[in-house]
Amino acid sequence: MAEDAIKRAEEIGAPEGVAIFANIEPIYPVDADFMMGWVETLSPSPYEAAIYGDFSEGHDVRAAFDQAVEVNPSILDVAIIWTHQPQKGITTRENAPEFNPGTPEEARALMWQYGIDAETCNIDTNLFKRKLLDYLW
Repeated sequence: MAEDAIKRAEEIGAPEGVAIFANIEPIYPVDADFMMGWVETLSPSPYEAAIYGDFSEGHDVRAAFDQAVEVNPSILDVAIIWTHQPQKGITTRENAPEFNPGTPEEARALMWQYGIDAETCNIDTNLFKRKLLDYLW
């Protein structure tokens, strides 16, 4: 899967340093082998390994991530994390919460989707660290 993502990124001309996210929705099965494969395949490529999912305690993505880190601790330093937990609800910019995603403390958590599916406009609200801009295209 990661090899295909690299190939597609090259085909569309994505510049070096861009993050390629594995989108792991709550209904998708995931394990430590997937996490390690994703990160270890993308790491030597021109792109950054990134993962979107529920990284809060007790969820499959978090368990798979933690198990992968036990085998390869460098994953903590390499993988860019975007989580959608904990949910705080849709807010205005002025009422946005402080950046506090539900991820392992040592993880490179750069984005937090804290509000999903606004009623008046089907959008999600996110906070991100400025560093994330280095990895977007």
